[in-house]
Amino acid sequence: MHDAQNPAGAPPEFLERTQRLFGREALLTLRGRRIAVAGCGGVGGATSILLARLGVERFHLADPGAFDPPDLNRQWGASVATLGRNKAVVHDELVKSITTSATVRTFSEGLTEENLEAFLEGCDLLIDSLDLSVATALRKRLYERAHARRMPAISAPILGLGTVVAVSMPDGLPLTAFGEALAGTLWSEKVGFPSPRSNGETKAASSRQ
Repeated sequence: MHDAQNPAGAPPEFLERTQRLFGREALLTLRGRRIAVAGCGGVGGATSILLARLGVERFHLADPGAFDPPDLNRQWGASVATLGRNKAVVHDELVKSITTSATVRTFSEGLTEENLEAFLEGCDLLIDSLDLSVATALRKRLYERAHARRMPAISAPILGLGTVVAVSMPDGLPLTAFGEALAGTLWSEKVGFPSPRSNGETKAASSRQ
């Protein structure tokens, strides 16, 4: 669905200044893409909002978590009004408050082995914003299935006061090795984060970043 004032062949009016920077064709390309955001905390939530402000209108958002008071100091979707509410659902509303023609599918149960394929279906880009404690097996499966679908993938977990950015392209390597590194010495020896849940555990994935 598109606003009556902005037919499918024209970027929305609020992108007028952005169009000067990137050009009309780039904005139309962004408008036609569907982005899968796994985890809607500090990284994934901010990313989904920024993408909506760039004109992206189609999202799959997954997170089983609810906002709690510590989120107020860093997560864009966190406010007194959203405490206790599911993060994916809140960001669904935020995206649609920016661009009313957005279509969003929320996975408020989080990313699981059972819904992983549905989460990736029809998407053009995977943004991994999952919590560092997510089961290694589930993260590996996510990377493998995205790569099998020839879907570019980006992961940028917060590590202390910094981050590490990894990008996988369809003709390159999947993010699997990166995920295994996160689950190994990078967490336990260098950063001091708790170990991930065991590979056999299939608890829904969330983002506490």
